[in-house]
Amino acid sequence: MKEPILKDSVKELKDSAKEYVNLKIDEYKLRGVESLSTLLNKLIFILTATILASIVIQFLALALGWWIGSMIGSIAIGMLIDAVIFAIVFILLYLRRDTLFINPMVKLFINVFFSNDDKHR
Repeated sequence: MKEPILKDSVKELKDSAKEYVNLKIDEYKLRGVESLSTLLNKLIFILTATILASIVIQFLALALGWWIGSMIGSIAIGMLIDAVIFAIVFILLYLRRDTLFINPMVKLFINVFFSNDDKHR
């Protein structure tokens, strides 16, 4: 009589283990979907903000070049001075790209993919 009880217990244990593994797989899938959706949301916002900021910067650059040109009497030279100013800004941004762009992006990815671990434990 003990043999059927043991078989039933082993079967229940096997079924429970299978269910546990399936639930863990589903949990990791859901966590992956959550992380990817958060990442895409942030990237879309960054992309949209960058495009809008670029448009604003272009208009401000045009206005600055026009203003400098009207102050010195030549719009073309004003635009040239404006271009030199932006070239210097670009060079400075390029030299500081690690601290301004790369490190924050790495931190963003780490926060998106690994900060949710504490919520689920």
